[in-house]
This record gives sequence, structure tokens and C-alpha cells, in this order.
Amino acid sequence: LSLLSKLQNLRTLNLKGQKIDDQTLCVLVKELPLLEELDLSYCVELSDESLSVLVIACLHLRTLSVEGCRKISYDGLENLLQSSPSLSSLNVKDCPHVFSSVLLMALGKGVTIQTTLWTDQEIDLSDHPSISNQEIALLSKRYPNIRSLMLSGCHSLTDEMFDSLSNFISLEKLDLSSCEGLSPDG
Repeated sequence: LSLLSKLQNLRTLNLKGQKIDDQTLCVLVKELPLLEELDLSYCVELSDESLSVLVIACLHLRTLSVEGCRKISYDGLENLLQSSPSLSSLNVKDCPHVFSSVLLMALGKGVTIQTTLWTDQEIDLSDHPSISNQEIALLSKRYPNIRSLMLSGCHSLTDEMFDSLSNFISLEKLDLSSCEGLSPDG
């Protein structure tokens, strides 16, 4: 893979499933300043260290897939989202340490995300007590055609959240069980 570093005009790189570690990726991407699309799916040895280098080395990165990179954490993705202004698409499917708060941060920055927490038809944010009314409003604007919204155990939601529900024009299933912040009159 080290020979790839000589391709300094490279804009798209797919390394899906390659047996590379943080150190190898760091050396490689530092020599690819024009990289815009990078697929690191199932490069299982990669961690937050790789994301830190991407932030510095790949200023034009628009699309990133870390699907199946199980060592990627909340902190690494948060740093990536805060420091990568060009990022517009992020795939974090099968990343067990990714929390809805990072995904909602991505939505707030206009980044399209692919995750196992939701699809185009269903959003499941159950048992994420810090989900706010504002985040539900953001989701309702970004995903108006979902059919199922699971918010069980989202204790921070209040009656104000109901204003956003009308934006989900195709909603068929709604779970608000154990949402302690909702009043009986809401």
C-alpha cells in the first residue's frame, strides 16, 4: 500500500477490508492531500488515531466510510465532525461505540449519515435519555418520510417535541414509552 502515496492526485480511494493499521494509514494519507472520498470499511485495526490524522491530512475529505471499524469511538467521530468542514457523508454502520449524539451532531452539520440506528424508514433512538426536542426537530426536517420513530426512554423530551412530529408526514409508528419529560396533557 505504501506505493499508493505516490499517487498525489488521487481523489477517491477504496481500502475496504484491507489489513491496515493506524500507522500505515497515517503514512499513506499524509501523501494524498487531494483525497475526497475514502472507504475504510472493515479495516478492523483502525482506531480514533486514524480519524485524527484524516482531520489534519485530508482537508478536502467529503465522503468517509468506517463501517465495521469497531475500534472507532464517540471521541474520534466527534473530533472528526468538529474539524472536517468539507465532510458531507459518513458511514458508521456496525460501529458499536457510536452514539446517537454523534449522529445528531453530524445531522446538525449537514452531514448525511449511514448507520444501523436508523434507516430511511425507521429511526430508533430508544434509551438515549439526552435526546433533545431540538434534535427531534432537526430529524423531522431531514427525514420527513420515516414510518417508524422509536423514542422510548428519551427522558429529556418535553411537550415542545410534539410541534416537530407533524413534520414526519409518513409516520405510522411512534413509541414514547418511558419518556418521563412528557406531560399527560401534552
